[in-house]
Amino acid sequence: LALIVFFVIERNDHLSGNFSLKMCTRETRGFIWFYLILATEFMIFSARTGSFFWESAPSKYLVGSVLGTAAIGSLIASLSYGVTGANVGWVWLMNIVAFVVVDAAKVLFKSEIIHDAPGPIIVGDGLIEAEEERTDAKMYMEKKKRYGIHIESVLAPEDRYHNVE
Repeated sequence: LALIVFFVIERNDHLSGNFSLKMCTRETRGFIWFYLILATEFMIFSARTGSFFWESAPSKYLVGSVLGTAAIGSLIASLSYGVTGANVGWVWLMNIVAFVVVDAAKVLFKSEIIHDAPGPIIVGDGLIEAEEERTDAKMYMEKKKRYGIHIESVLAPEDRYHNVE
């Protein structure tokens, strides 16, 4: 998909500014840098789940960090590289479309090609059993039982006990 974006940069009349992959102007470098920043940030949502990204809601901290990084990247692209606001919008639009396409392709690949579709999402702690508290007395009794089983398996019954006369 990145190659398509680079093709679009070279041949698109809707992008404002001086874009040339042959010359690789400052604005072109900023555009490509910002595209790669958003692509990696958005792919976090796709990589964290085996099914569609919306089926397992991310934490608010993850969403905040991704959107914060994207916002800071937008500012850096605009202020440092001179990417116009319209072009920042184009980068956002292309990345959102690419993200949805890649996420759908991931699910299609897993379910139809390698037949490894994810199971249902487990909500809650229903399968986790609480561990019983282990006191020193319980651990001693368990050890004593294990030792008794060990002795029975190693020694013949006539050798287990010695009668002193």
